[in-house]
Amino acid sequence: MEERLQIDKIEVDLGGYRIAKRIETRDQTIDELLCNHRVEIERRPIGLQLPGKDAPEARYEGDTLIVPVVEEVLVTEKRLVLVEEVRITRVRGTYRKPQTVSLRKEEIFVERLAPEESSKGQSS
Repeated sequence: MEERLQIDKIEVDLGGYRIAKRIETRDQTIDELLCNHRVEIERRPIGLQLPGKDAPEARYEGDTLIVPVVEEVLVTEKRLVLVEEVRITRVRGTYRKPQTVSLRKEEIFVERLAPEESSKGQSS
């Protein structure tokens, strides 16, 4: 009498997992305080005769840029006449502008499958 060892492998189905991913989209309104700049332009007639031959330079008075406009007028002599000033003022303002944005969110679902369900989904 003799004993012999025989080893066999058998496949055992322990089940599996099913993973699903879903993306949700939702709209959300944002309402932030925004800032803007605009420019106001005002033209002022001056009509002033200037002494000398040098034209005045552009200058600032606070937030206002003043640009002098001159012309030469021929009389018996040449004189500078300040015709007008162009005043450019930067005005800062704030405003609200509600906007709707789309936000996405992913969700993962993991489901444990019974042994017989996982083997049905596989075709070998």
